[in-house]
Amino acid sequence: MEYEISKIDEQTWVLSEGFVRFFLIAGEKEALLLDTGMHVGKALEAARSLTSLPVRLINTHADPDHIGGNKDFSEVMMHAAEEENYVQHGSGGGCTKIFPVSDGQIIDLGERPLQIVWIPGHTPGSIGLLDIKRRYFFSGDMVQQGSEIFMFGPQRNLAKFAESLEKLEKMSDKFDLIFACHGQLPVKPSVIPELIAGAKKVMVGEVAGQAREMFGTKIMACDVGCDVLLVEPF
Repeated sequence: MEYEISKIDEQTWVLSEGFVRFFLIAGEKEALLLDTGMHVGKALEAARSLTSLPVRLINTHADPDHIGGNKDFSEVMMHAAEEENYVQHGSGGGCTKIFPVSDGQIIDLGERPLQIVWIPGHTPGSIGLLDIKRRYFFSGDMVQQGSEIFMFGPQRNLAKFAESLEKLEKMSDKFDLIFACHGQLPVKPSVIPELIAGAKKVMVGEVAGQAREMFGTKIMACDVGCDVLLVEPF
C-alpha cells in the first residue's frame, strides 16, 4: 500500500497509511521507528530512505494496524503486558524476539532521550513516548481527537483507559504537542481532560450511544465531543 511521508521537524517524520500513521524519531546515534502501520509492508525500507542511522523498532501496542511491517525487523521493543496481544495477532508476521520495556524507562537515541509511559486501557501494554527535550508526546491510540477509539473486545478496559488518561493529565506540563496514530495531528494536551470526562460519562451511562456492528460484533458508538469511543453495548 502507498504511504505518505511528512516532516514534523528535521529529525522526526510521520508516515501516513490511510487511516493509520507511524513515526520515525532520530537522534544523533540511532533512530527509532514507532510502529509499522498495517499494509505498508516496507516500513524499514521507508525508514532507511530517511536516515542513515541504525533503526530500531518499538510498538505502542500490538493491534494489527500497528505491527504490519514488523516482519522486516529481527527484534522489537514493547511493554511486557502487550506480548500476549502481539502473539495473538501473529507476532508481526514473524518478528518474535521481544525486548520488554517498562514504565519510566529512558531510551536515548543520542542527545534525544525518550521516556516510556505505560498507559494501559486501549490494550494491556499500551505505551506512549515522551520526547523529553522536544516536549512531544507520541500517544499511540490512547489520546486521539476527531477519530474513533476502539474500546470493545477482550483487550479493552475503559476504567483503566480513564486512569491512564488521568496519569497523562498529571504529567501534561511536560509536553506541548501530542502525536497520535489516528485522527488529527498534532493534538493539544487540552484534549486529555475532555477524554477523561467523556470516558467517565460513558461508564455511568450518561452518553447515549449509537448501535453499530463492527467485525461481526454489536457495539455502541459514544460521541464524547472530542472523539468517539466504541464500546460494548450497555
